Amino acid sequence: MNCPFCLKTIEVSGAAPAFCPWCGKALSASPEDGFAAELASAVAQDDPVKQHELLMDLKRRYPDQPEVERRLLYLGRMYERGGKPDFYRIPFWSLCALDKNAPVFPREREKMLASFFGNPEVERVAALFDDREAFLDEYYRYMCASFVDMFLKHANRNMMFLSFRRSERDVCARCAKQMQDILRAAEQSPLVPEAQRARLISSLRLGFEDVFGVSLP
Repeated sequence: MNCPFCLKTIEVSGAAPAFCPWCGKALSASPEDGFAAELASAVAQDDPVKQHELLMDLKRRYPDQPEVERRLLYLGRMYERGGKPDFYRIPFWSLCALDKNAPVFPREREKMLASFFGNPEVERVAALFDDREAFLDEYYRYMCASFVDMFLKHANRNMMFLSFRRSERDVCARCAKQMQDILRAAEQSPLVPEAQRARLISSLRLGFEDVFGVSLP
């Protein structure tokens, strides 16, 4: 099914979700309906600091709404400011460990993937939903789409040539080639838990399609 608001595809393996996992809007209510409208407004914020403030306010006022917890999980720690640079604030940054060209040491790659697959917050929030597997499918897909968008599509090496912006078609082609290497790593890396390998590979493919609107071969 497709979200009537953001138009992104929503995979449904069981009961239809009440909210779009991408934009956070209610699928069975109008955008003006109370909590749904407030959640949609919070998620629409481009500033992570402001988004976090609004989500925390919703969490206080709607303590029984698991969708707020989902969106806080998706946000990670990107709202934090100051201190030493810390890429772990970005919840999907750890997936860069699958990119052989990423400038990280082998030991750091192990730490990155361990932090992604062993994040206790994922299991805590998943327990709030009736269908744990559907939640994990949506979580992985969102993380992978966000990873593709930030670290592939908008990476300078893919987006720019000297001082010129590449065409969308060229960017897509370059990212597709890079994604093939990432998929091979996801298939072969001993750092990827076997229990999550198939879900990760599927989510990487779906995430690429969500960002570029085309499927990988």
